[in-house]
Amino acid sequence: MIKYIFIFLLLVFFVLLPESSWSYKKVILKAPTGGDFTIPGFKETIDTKKFRGKNIFLYFGFTQCPHICPLTLSRLKHMINMLPENEKENVRVIFVSVDNERDTLQSLQKYIHPNGIQFVAGTADDKKLHAILAKYGARYARFRTKNKVLLVDHTDNVFVINKNGLWTDTLNFNSTPEQFLEAFRASDKITSETSKLGKNIQSIQLGKNNKCDLAKNECKIELPDHQTISVRLTPFPIKAQSDFTVSVKVTSDKLIPQEVDFNGVQLNMGYIRPALMLQEDGSYSATLNLPICELRKMQWKVSVILKDSLSRYFSTLFFFETKD
Repeated sequence: MIKYIFIFLLLVFFVLLPESSWSYKKVILKAPTGGDFTIPGFKETIDTKKFRGKNIFLYFGFTQCPHICPLTLSRLKHMINMLPENEKENVRVIFVSVDNERDTLQSLQKYIHPNGIQFVAGTADDKKLHAILAKYGARYARFRTKNKVLLVDHTDNVFVINKNGLWTDTLNFNSTPEQFLEAFRASDKITSETSKLGKNIQSIQLGKNNKCDLAKNECKIELPDHQTISVRLTPFPIKAQSDFTVSVKVTSDKLIPQEVDFNGVQLNMGYIRPALMLQEDGSYSATLNLPICELRKMQWKVSVILKDSLSRYFSTLFFFETKD
């Protein structure tokens, strides 16, 4: 009953201007929620449930990573060294290798051991790795160059999990030891009710445009009140690991753009949902870059998330394609 009342109010809200091609669809825009996992370790299986009562810093990398991985682990070690002796036991750093072609459990143990007893490492087959990374909206890709050199691209964030197993924060790899320590101190004050992470958005989809490629053109959708929403990506062409800007314009004053959700169609490319900021020209924009994709061609779904004055969410769906 409540569902039908909501749809009726929505129609009244948009003055009920009929469109023969128009349809309303309830859409859940999913966000990663974190969660427990197990993964083979050097002497025993690493089980996050066994670390209840300890704060976990979770990092995905590989032992032959030239700069980012060793720098991140070094800063996490520095953070632990800043703790009083009686608190150091309350921290665990879990290093999950996404390079299971070269990293063995023995080599991982040798790599992680100098950092101290708070550090553990493991890896698994690709099916297991993808399942673990998906819990945190992370991803990785392994591919070979024309010269047969193996390269690994991976999410380089650090995921903070509190003593109750709740994912509470995500920090950039270049965060300082002081920032890691601040996240450690704050994590146990966060509950599932106060956490800003892992929140799905239930929206009413106001339409989609699958005939216009955002990688080539500015694309538009007409809203029910004959206003429009337009999206533009610049500069062309859109390339992996190169910054580009997504700009959104809405002629209606009833809906305010909030975020843009990017999802790979053929392949899970991790969680990419930048917030939109109001610009001087009245548009809303965000700057981001896309991760490397193993596929030569990749189609993307772009959901623009909007909000009205009653804090109800709406969305529109666009598409574009990237090429290697």
